Amino acid sequence: MMILVDQLKYAAAGGIGACISHSGAVPLDVVKTRVQLNPKKYSGTFFENGATLVREEGPGVLLQGLGSTALGYFLHGALKYGGFESLKFTMYKGGYEDLTAFASDHRLFSLIVAAAVAEFVATLALCPLEQTRIKMTKDKDYADGTVGALKRLFREDGVAGVADSLPAIYCKTIPFTMFQLPVYDVVSKSLRESARGLVGVVDVPPIAIQLSASLAAALIASLASQPGDTIITEENGGATAEVASAAGHPGERRERRRRRRRRGLIEVAAELGPSGLFVGWRERLAHVASLVVIQLPAYDNIKQVILHIDFGSKM
Repeated sequence: MMILVDQLKYAAAGGIGACISHSGAVPLDVVKTRVQLNPKKYSGTFFENGATLVREEGPGVLLQGLGSTALGYFLHGALKYGGFESLKFTMYKGGYEDLTAFASDHRLFSLIVAAAVAEFVATLALCPLEQTRIKMTKDKDYADGTVGALKRLFREDGVAGVADSLPAIYCKTIPFTMFQLPVYDVVSKSLRESARGLVGVVDVPPIAIQLSASLAAALIASLASQPGDTIITEENGGATAEVASAAGHPGERRERRRRRRRRGLIEVAAELGPSGLFVGWRERLAHVASLVVIQLPAYDNIKQVILHIDFGSKM
């Protein structure tokens, strides 16, 4: 029972940390998405592009998709961090000697696999909310709120249509988490060990270790997942998508979207090319760095607080 309670605490800490970080970074994500949707128009610096958006559409444009982001990443963070910690526990403390020996000898590889499995499950919850976020960022009149956006998404695309986007979303989320969590785990552990060797010489605050490891994780995870991020933006509202869905009845537009998705991710990537796949990478790196340096330390610290709370008398 205590093991289950601890795993639920990890999930709660992950959900809270992810919700806080992603919600706070929504303005950066809006600018990044607009750059990917229309790179010719938004060809300036990050701040110039943001100023153009505010000037043309008002300050509220920077909060488009906030509801979908907050809900989606709370669920996603809970499953991602909770799943990752559960798999780590199974590998290192689950009582499986062969598995523990292998994981100990191949720590980075084992953590990458655990992160990929956890992300595979977490993305299922994120998928529809990520699609509505992009659609609401692209079109301010798409829906009045998260519930309305979800209703419209399922009405126009159907369950099968929403599920069709999973491969594209996985191209973004799985590479991101495969590097984000293991890099943070390994780098922070290494920095803590180095800091212990400096005791009596210099006092290294825990937050300095957390921020340094977070920045390393943000850089590597952002670059690894950039092509997938561009593909999912193209799938849900890029230049090709705008032309395809500009006219026709909802049923016709739905069929056009499905035909686009059936092109295959490799074909989309080939059409975009290396330069196209990395459109908006600077904006995305700024966005990713801002959320990761908040999310990972927040998760670390919230986790420590929650783990010390005893719910035994209330259960």
